[in-house]
Amino acid sequence: MKSLSIDFHKHIQICKKLGENRDVSVYVLKNMAIIRCGAIEIQSLHASSIALKLYKFKITSIH
Repeated sequence: MKSLSIDFHKHIQICKKLGENRDVSVYVLKNMAIIRCGAIEIQSLHASSIALKLYKFKITSIH
């Protein structure tokens, strides 16, 4: 992995706009080796094998 960028505040704003539906789309830009989801970006992730699984994460507030 070359880099991992997370804009926490922007990601929380995106998730809040989703309301009850907390599904967030994941975009893969193969030609640029970038994976994006909300305000999270991973660049140059290389793996020898990839298992296709669906992961669900619960967003909780930190106050």
